[in-house]
Amino acid sequence: MKLARQTYRYETHAVAMTSDEQPISVFIWRDRRLDPSARVGDVVPAIVRTVDKGKAEAFVELSSGEMAFFNLSQNKTPPTEGARINVAVRAESQGDKLAVVRPTHADAELISCDTAMDLWRTELGIEGDWDISLDLDDRDYVSAAFDEAMASSVTLARGGELHIDKTRALTAVDVDSSGRAPRASNLELNADALSCLARHISLRRIAGLVVVDLCGSIRGKGADQLREPFIGELKSFGVPKSMVLKPSPLGLIEMSIERRGRPLSEYDLASCCEARRETETLADFLRSVENHAQADRTTRIKVALSADLSGLLSQVDFDWLADLGAIYGNRFQIAPDRLQTENFQIRSVT
Repeated sequence: MKLARQTYRYETHAVAMTSDEQPISVFIWRDRRLDPSARVGDVVPAIVRTVDKGKAEAFVELSSGEMAFFNLSQNKTPPTEGARINVAVRAESQGDKLAVVRPTHADAELISCDTAMDLWRTELGIEGDWDISLDLDDRDYVSAAFDEAMASSVTLARGGELHIDKTRALTAVDVDSSGRAPRASNLELNADALSCLARHISLRRIAGLVVVDLCGSIRGKGADQLREPFIGELKSFGVPKSMVLKPSPLGLIEMSIERRGRPLSEYDLASCCEARRETETLADFLRSVENHAQADRTTRIKVALSADLSGLLSQVDFDWLADLGAIYGNRFQIAPDRLQTENFQIRSVT
């Protein structure tokens, strides 16, 4: 397995790839000043806001300001509303879904970037040092992995396509025979599609209910010939606990995948939920500034800001300009431009 890493001032990105350089998983770490949201592995203080004994659920407000919930235990006395407790984060919030936590007596402690990366590597079965024999710059591999993960369609190696669409209730996947040899069997196409899908479930951090519309109807032994290898592929890519049903006679595979890390789509400005819009706008802006500064280490970087982005940056409670200046020198000129229609514009000036 090969690894590549790209480090920014406020973010660390890494990608794990197969020996033929197909990305299988992306690691993202954010400085908590930029993104204070709770992460899997954190133990955080919380206030119990609502206890619903009928549904056996309790809702808490985390120290990050996020809401989370946990299921009540039949063998334990439920907490009282207003109680202050510590909770361990089991699944991160995503879209309109709350974080999932469990009460704990452990002391509050936020997971570090190094610890989070070690957990990521362990889940994937990665040992040893980072691979330094890659031909391209690490950032090229990381960028390519993000591009592939955000694409709505994936072309299969031997022809055919996967179309992946996220809806409010589930992730829908369609297996398309376009580009496949006319006489190729549906069984082979579906097997290739499910193998590719297992990698993309890992890469995109797809969780919850997933429904796959296979090519053609599935009958007899074909159902087991598709399901069992697919389950093995999911495990090999470190996908969290999943339940996969046999393909139906109509050619549908239904599965449920345990939710843990935030899906990759929530780290993209174009696809994130509204609650993360400001965070992703800031992250996108800071990455762009750093990319320009890294690409040219000698010239001044002039940044023309839209009124909206200028206002957003004025509310940030950390000195990002001083932080970047300490790394790249005082080469940044910030110029608000009320006529600017785009979020920001960056250009090098001598």
